[in-house]
Amino acid sequence: MVAPATTVYFLISVTLVFGFLLATAFTLRESGYRRKILFVASVPALSMAVAYTLMGLEVATVQTAGREQSVMRFFGYSFALYSIAYLLRETVDLPRKQFVKIAAALVMTPWFSFFSWLVTGVVESLFTLSSLVVFGYAGYLMYGPLNRIAKDVGGERRLLFAKLRNLFIICYGVLVIMSAISEQVLGLTDTFIAIFGAGYADAVLMYGVALLVISSVDIFDERLDRESAVGGSGTQSVATDGGN
Repeated sequence: MVAPATTVYFLISVTLVFGFLLATAFTLRESGYRRKILFVASVPALSMAVAYTLMGLEVATVQTAGREQSVMRFFGYSFALYSIAYLLRETVDLPRKQFVKIAAALVMTPWFSFFSWLVTGVVESLFTLSSLVVFGYAGYLMYGPLNRIAKDVGGERRLLFAKLRNLFIICYGVLVIMSAISEQVLGLTDTFIAIFGAGYADAVLMYGVALLVISSVDIFDERLDRESAVGGSGTQSVATDGGN
């Protein structure tokens, strides 16, 4: 290996911490709903930074295809991907049912990949296939039902949804493929390539999510104004009825 795995993990962690601090600097400049959204956008970088640090410290490792693999990576993905699903919901006002579907699909995808590393033979193939199927289902939701909802919303919010969707599909598609060709499954890559490739894709995805939301944070004022208008109308109606 070109560099020890722990060294690569720590370097990736430092890169992601820098991304989190950058996002935090913008977050602290805002208030209310906008601050909440920016904080959520910074969670993916933070969760994966913590995960890579714990991976470097070899916390909670399990044996996979002849080498130790920390399960902390997949807990990091769980927080990161749920946060991305939440941002999609807030961007285009996804109904609860659609939000649950996309959040479940995103969070389940890495765990199927992880389980495929723990077993061999037919069961390994089934878990690998399940990971691809769930990822495909997430893509179907994003380009199908969720995209139709985004079209109804329109404007800058639809554009942000499309950017987040495309970024996720590209970066996580790379991660799914790398998992399938890894030394634990098909054995087409070595340890360094697997770690560096996954870390690069993770950094691009987490940085990209934060930067896209930061650059489009003004659109979330539209939703806040709309909700305030709805609330104000309701209050006005109650007052009018009371007057009558």
